[in-house]
Amino acid sequence: MAKKKASPSDVKKYTSSVLKSGSKGPAVGYLQEQLNQNGAKLSIDEDYGSNTKNAVKAYQKKQKLTTDGIAGKNTWGALSGKKNATADKAKRKKDEDDQRDPKQRDEKEADARSAGQCTINVRVICRTSRRGMRPVQGANVKIGKAKKRTRTNGNASLQVRPGRYKAEVTKRGYRLDSDNKGFDIRVSRGSLDVCIEMVADRK
Repeated sequence: MAKKKASPSDVKKYTSSVLKSGSKGPAVGYLQEQLNQNGAKLSIDEDYGSNTKNAVKAYQKKQKLTTDGIAGKNTWGALSGKKNATADKAKRKKDEDDQRDPKQRDEKEADARSAGQCTINVRVICRTSRRGMRPVQGANVKIGKAKKRTRTNGNASLQVRPGRYKAEVTKRGYRLDSDNKGFDIRVSRGSLDVCIEMVADRK
């Protein structure tokens, strides 16, 4: 028998709950479903046991949340795609403002130059058809020791000192078009725009 889909009112009730070890019921089952959609492999038994706790902790670590194994407001917010933590929300808003305002972005790059750093503007895209492209959100971009995740528009800005670096771009379910997640990049001064194409894995 197919499991009945949770109604919007049920979802609202579930996601306002604080779930932890020992919790049981439909809210736990819904949490397990959401975790499975994000890479976990849990049995939907509506029992918050050690496997569910470990899956919550793994998801929290991935999302850079407090890794306590308790599904509260921030964890539910991340699972439902909402901006949750105050600091994270402020940072995302600032990034969006920079993207909309070229002058502000230029000022940011000038500040980086004055500090002896260069700005690397990375755009990650994925081919959807022979002619179509779409941005890749949530890709992990690493250049030297600098790390960022791409925003909804596929962009990420990193600041590094001039030099030659090993660059990596990774995301679950995707790979670089070159079949190699690493490549070299050389930065001299000012800013550098880089566009990286990824390919969705076919299962």
